[in-house]
Amino acid sequence: TGSLTGYLPLAGGTMTGDVTFNDNVDIKLGTSNDCTLMHDGTNTYIDNGTGDLIIRNQADDARIRFQCDDGSGGTATYFDLQGSQAGARLYTNWYDNSVIALGNGLDVQIYHDATDSHFYSQTGHLYFKQAADDKDIYFQTDDGAGSVRTYMYLDGSQAASGDACWTIFPDNSRVGFGDSKDLQIHHESGNNYINNT
Repeated sequence: TGSLTGYLPLAGGTMTGDVTFNDNVDIKLGTSNDCTLMHDGTNTYIDNGTGDLIIRNQADDARIRFQCDDGSGGTATYFDLQGSQAGARLYTNWYDNSVIALGNGLDVQIYHDATDSHFYSQTGHLYFKQAADDKDIYFQTDDGAGSVRTYMYLDGSQAASGDACWTIFPDNSRVGFGDSKDLQIHHESGNNYINNT
């Protein structure tokens, strides 16, 4: 049209047009070029050379979503930082059927399939370790009345005192053997029972 428009005010202000950089052109930020943004024609790089790299969303009740190809030609959110739920606890949310995989061969997998939760190991031994002195490992689940109770625990304080390693079943716990709990061992009201039902 023969007229000029200021797209990028050099003294500061609002950019009013798109800026396109060719492949392998670095965008350098910072007095010492500490941060570099670049696309090499195949991959995109954010390179930080000084201090922490901080990704921050300050919008109230908003999230940071991590999205990638879903393997079917679309895009899916794999997990997000859930600002809308933040408060006493800060939530990193993995969606249903998102798998947290550990190991080069995806050897350990943790996921929720919208109904059940799964912890899956396919290589080597599986260790559950509590290293805090005199502390226990508790196994808890629903008590059948709307609450949660301890069914058994591994008593670390007893092992620390030099005694044998104790697996404790609280009063009124029952150990059942067989699909129909045909053999039962339990303790209640000061008495011990072994029942063959």
